[in-house]
Amino acid sequence: MKEFKNLIVNNKAVANILSLISETNVKLDNNIEDDSNYYNYFLPQKLLRDIEKPILLDTYGILSKSKLLLREPISGSQISFYSAELNYSKANGESGVFLKSENVKVFYSYTFNNLEHKYSSSFFTNLKSNNVSIVFPNNKSAHLIAESVSNLKTYAKKIFNIKINENEIFTSSLPLDISIFEDDKLTKTIAIKNKSYLGICYQLANILHILLKEPKNEIRPGENYSSYINKIFFTFYNFLPNFLNTHIFKFLLRLSGPSSFSNQILEVNNFYTDQNYFFSNAIDDSQSSSLFLKGSFLPEIKIEGSSKSIFSLLKGESNLICSSNFSPKIKINTILLSNPSSKNQCDAKINDSAYELLNLDKCYYLVSPSGLITMVDLNSNLNQKSLVTSSNSKYSDTQQKTLDTFNVSKFKPSLPKIKLRFPFFQKN
Repeated sequence: MKEFKNLIVNNKAVANILSLISETNVKLDNNIEDDSNYYNYFLPQKLLRDIEKPILLDTYGILSKSKLLLREPISGSQISFYSAELNYSKANGESGVFLKSENVKVFYSYTFNNLEHKYSSSFFTNLKSNNVSIVFPNNKSAHLIAESVSNLKTYAKKIFNIKINENEIFTSSLPLDISIFEDDKLTKTIAIKNKSYLGICYQLANILHILLKEPKNEIRPGENYSSYINKIFFTFYNFLPNFLNTHIFKFLLRLSGPSSFSNQILEVNNFYTDQNYFFSNAIDDSQSSSLFLKGSFLPEIKIEGSSKSIFSLLKGESNLICSSNFSPKIKINTILLSNPSSKNQCDAKINDSAYELLNLDKCYYLVSPSGLITMVDLNSNLNQKSLVTSSNSKYSDTQQKTLDTFNVSKFKPSLPKIKLRFPFFQKN
């Protein structure tokens, strides 16, 4: 992107992720104090450049102490586990856009080699406040990641029956806040809302991807409405017996759907918008089976007869994507898609399953250059109203159907102050 010819960062994780998802020139700040030495990240598969073939995780599981309560296939977002130990030159006073990582969260990790196990390409978490993750990239090794050295040692003993050497523990510093400076002026800030190692890496990659494609937009992450009932249970499941937890997990899995449930556990369930909150509306309900709502990313669908995806067709600030059966009158970049059997003129043909997945016979999409859906609506409304992006949207309904996320970080709860008046104390 022209806006980012030179990026200067003070965090190795940010530098590595930027290099893995883009060809932007990245340099380290001269005053960097990041001493991380663990460079394995969880990233969206569709964002990775064609450097090397990453390890794709296909199953996830939930741990309670040393017992495995649940193991299910990962559906929906494909997660890549990628190792990146890259070398960067120092900025040495060069000008550029400075991404200053602040409020970092340190994770500790240990790698076990020469193991024999049956959990290849799997990810496991204990879902506790002191999060512990175990990754099995193949059938010969494992990575244990924890938020404290004590937890790392405890789970190494519980799961692998190995007493680890502290000198062999790796560290990784992931930012929770990033300030962006241009010409020494603060232009915007980025806040990471996820908490686990996987969740922070995944969200960081998505936000950096949006930043590179849409540098002028203020994008914020938020959670979808299905997260709350799961979070309530996750908070208390450690106090319940395992036999009961298994049944409740299965119930929630069927209630919210396998994709929504697994994405919630893995912390890849975020919506992205330039507003602080999300609302559900009628079109969300009617298209809920497609899972592609405002604030989510359009899937990377391949174009028939080409190695490229429909992402390669995205241009400008807004892109209208609809079926070739319609003739939109909107004066923005329009992408007409059709299935292989259609004889209509189109910009790209996609296979039947992808066409049905997008539900193009019923709805159309407004998509940003990064692939972020800013609007989804019925085809019957295509030429009946002007299209606006989420930055211009205004909600006038006083009774919103669902309030998904609201920023209350500055709210301090307190009891109301009651003023008592007693008539016999009043002066005449």
